[in-house]
Parts: sequence; C-alpha cells; structure tokens
Amino acid sequence: MTSQTLGASAVLGFYEGPWSFDVDGSARYAYTRATNPWTVEVGASLSYAFDVPVSDDIVAGAGGRRLGTLIGTVVADGRPVAGVVVSVGRFRALTDAAGQFELRLAPGSYRIGIDRASVPSGYQVEEPTQLTVDVALRETHEVVFVLGRTAR
Repeated sequence: MTSQTLGASAVLGFYEGPWSFDVDGSARYAYTRATNPWTVEVGASLSYAFDVPVSDDIVAGAGGRRLGTLIGTVVADGRPVAGVVVSVGRFRALTDAAGQFELRLAPGSYRIGIDRASVPSGYQVEEPTQLTVDVALRETHEVVFVLGRTAR
C-alpha cells in the first residue's frame, strides 16, 4: 500500500499587557491506494487568557504557595552592576541593568553569595562575601553586595 500525506499548520498570537490571544489552524490531506483513497482533515483552535490579580490572603486561604521575597542589589563604585549571578541556596538569580535581583522563596534560612566568576574583571566582592538570610512568609528581605576594585 502506498500512501502520501501533506500537512500545514499556522499559529497567530497577540500579547498585550495582561491579555493574550492565540489562533492555531491546521490542514492535512492523505492519499492511499484503498477503496476510499482521500482523507482530508482541517482543524482550528482559539484560545485566550488574561491576568486576574489575586491578593495574597486569597492565595494563602486557598492553600496556595506561601512565599517570602528576597530582593537585593549589587553595586560597584556607587553604580549598579548587571549580569552578576547571586546564589541563594540551590537557586540562582541574575542581576538586571539596575543591579537588582528578586527571588520568591519558601520561608526559611538561606545562605546567599555571589558567584565570583560572574564578577566583572577588575573587581572583587568586598562586603558581605556571604551571609545567611531568614525569609519570612509574605515579608521582603533586602540585601546589598558591594564590589571593590582589586589590588594591582
């Protein structure tokens, strides 16, 4: 038996703020040497989504994840440093253009430090090199790491 199949699919997406809209279409045909040789399938799907703000009290009451927030900044010469990897327990975060990072963590005690390989050339971690932070439920803990110039 000889058969031949040809298909095509296309997706169109629209994302604006809290809204998203997707259209997915597909078509397929097949030919076989049988009593009914042609098969044609056409399909389409449409989906949409939007963000619904939900308060922490509702999330907690519904048994949702109970988290705290750890935010921090890495600075050198009084300016933010982007691209520095911050290690928090088994988690990693990368500082943004403002030298900041943010992690949502389960409450507990975490060791936090900077991956020395990610520190820009000519700098080293001055203070603190590593520290322990306690993350509490629905609270924000903030840390600042300062990089200093290496001795020449």
